[in-house]
Amino acid sequence: MKNSGKEFFNDNRKYRPNKYLESSKVTLATLEGKKYLDDEVLDYEGNSCNKDSYVIVIRKGKDEYDYHVCLTCANDDYENITGNKY
Repeated sequence: MKNSGKEFFNDNRKYRPNKYLESSKVTLATLEGKKYLDDEVLDYEGNSCNKDSYVIVIRKGKDEYDYHVCLTCANDDYENITGNKY
């Protein structure tokens, strides 16, 4: 998904952030709709991910960008060290 996000922003430069430390994002739904992804995105347990999952790009310099993926998946169920669910 990260590579698809990079490809999307390279093809659609007007959506990349213009200023240092600004960010932009593209959702999984957009990446799928624009045919940047061929396969369904699944978490490490094989669960489907929500269409509002996204790739965020942050401008770090003149021609330098960082890309990160945020997945929200159907069966997210994380616990902290005390056993309380978030």
